[in-house]
Amino acid sequence: KHEIFKICFSARFQYMASLDHKGEFKIWNGGSMTFIFTHQKEESRMYRHFEWHPFIENELIFGRIFYPALFLFNVTEKKVVAGFMNWKEDWELSSIAFNPITAQLAVCFYNQEEYINRVSILASMSQVICTFDFDYIEGGLKLFWNKTGTMLGAGAQSFRFAFWSFHKNRDFQMQMKGCLNKVNDETKSKQ
Repeated sequence: KHEIFKICFSARFQYMASLDHKGEFKIWNGGSMTFIFTHQKEESRMYRHFEWHPFIENELIFGRIFYPALFLFNVTEKKVVAGFMNWKEDWELSSIAFNPITAQLAVCFYNQEEYINRVSILASMSQVICTFDFDYIEGGLKLFWNKTGTMLGAGAQSFRFAFWSFHKNRDFQMQMKGCLNKVNDETKSKQ
């Protein structure tokens, strides 16, 4: 047995997943807390991030830190059903967060050598809506959505919190670009 790294319940508490420092995912019945099965991938110690899908009770996504990759796992089928790879080996995965309303996935990749955080918003595992970078920020960003799914927040060890507001009647990419430039300008001026 190994120390538990993270636990997380599915949206309607039907399942609970736990991840230990060895990299084993254990799936539990959320009501009775009885063990269902273990899933372990090759090089599983690299897996540190996972979140349950906000609408599909039996699906969770987990991510590999180095040689970043995301895997959509179906609990009832006990297998990976989709994947997303970042082919840049000098980047690492620092955070994932599902939008609670749209189920879009915010993902942050971090490059330690150049101090760049790259945030991508995925509509699915095969469709990237947009990507934007934060320069000169030491440490990977941690992402989170508010309950209404209209604001994405980010924070890092050496960076104050930033929030982006998303409105249905505005162009998503233009809004992101405006926020990005404002944050980058503020960050660079403080150095």
